[in-house]
Amino acid sequence: MERKTNRRARASAEEGPLWKRIEEALRAEIIEGAFTDNKLPPEGELAQRFAVNRLTIRQALANLQAGGFISIEPGRGTFVQRDLVTYGLGERVRFSQNLAASRMAASRKFVHADEIEADPVVAQALGLTQGAPVILISVIGEADGVPILYGLHYYNAIRFAGLAEICRQMGSLSKALAAFGVEDYTRGSTELVARMPTSEEARYLGQSKLEPVVETRAVDIDASGAPIAYGVACFAAARVRFVVGSKTC
Repeated sequence: MERKTNRRARASAEEGPLWKRIEEALRAEIIEGAFTDNKLPPEGELAQRFAVNRLTIRQALANLQAGGFISIEPGRGTFVQRDLVTYGLGERVRFSQNLAASRMAASRKFVHADEIEADPVVAQALGLTQGAPVILISVIGEADGVPILYGLHYYNAIRFAGLAEICRQMGSLSKALAAFGVEDYTRGSTELVARMPTSEEARYLGQSKLEPVVETRAVDIDASGAPIAYGVACFAAARVRFVVGSKTC
């Protein structure tokens, strides 16, 4: 494959700068599906392969990224651009259903669970007094094994005593809530803001601190309209496309 690609790089487009010919060669490989693991070789390896310096390789890769063919993730590598996850935000927001609609496998990793005192923001969202006990559950949400969100979920510790352990056993927040009689719930409100991630968020998302994230702050309510959960989720902006107003999320 390497010899074939080198011949293509030398033979393609005699006119134009060298980085452009390298870009065309790599683009052809991407279209052919040559990178079966969806990851391109490191810059140094590409530079050696095409007998050029790294600056030339970087220019070729930058153009491929601008064209939507690759995603350069500092600290992780260069990847063939994955399909964006279409994530609906509407009356009912369900992580697994959103990913199923994008034909991706959903998985959750439970990072941490603890009982803490509600700060003013959490207390107001859940209709509690400041300092009331709440359960905090942090999770990583993955699409086809790739992390797309890091979320913090807060629940009334009195109403949902033991929720964290049930979540671990069932692997689903929705199923755990059903064990407490909450068979269905809807989204009361959602706020979105773009920002840069913290070191912890970047680590859990497997991305650079220099790449933006989209933070959502949401309140879920039960059939009576009472708040049951307050969530703060940090989404990898380069991996998710939001659709606002969807009724079947």
